[in-house]
Amino acid sequence: ICEYRFFLSNNYLPKKLYEEYGLIPHRHNIENLISKIPETLVSHFIRGVFDAEGSINYSINYDGNKLGWRKYDLTITTYHDLLIYIDDKLIKQKIFENKHKLYHRHKNGDLHCRSLKICGNRQILNMLHFIYKDSNDNIRLERKYQKYLDMLNYMQNKNLK
Repeated sequence: ICEYRFFLSNNYLPKKLYEEYGLIPHRHNIENLISKIPETLVSHFIRGVFDAEGSINYSINYDGNKLGWRKYDLTITTYHDLLIYIDDKLIKQKIFENKHKLYHRHKNGDLHCRSLKICGNRQILNMLHFIYKDSNDNIRLERKYQKYLDMLNYMQNKNLK
């Protein structure tokens, strides 16, 4: 297991991050941040959010006496506006056809935090292709990338791709 820490020891970078991007702890207004993301970096930005706030899991479903098959789901839990941005960008990229419903993470919890849950193996695989297609070893969370590779391998072996 690897752990990284990022410490700022001067005032220039924090001031720049705050003034230009509105990056402060516990922010829920992300308009200043997302308005500055070039289209060419959207997949990388979404991958960063997924690496930080997302999960991918599967359950085994059985159909009568046949062997079970994997049913995947992908969830990202973060600020409401950020999930709307991600959903809209993935629709624009034709990864999804329709908007997804956002869910409260906890009843009576944080008013700004929601979960975006994506189901459907092909839909999830399309999203993962989009966010990992231009990634490299240094700019992705390896354990989540490995889940993507495992899903891709499973889908190819089952001829479900």
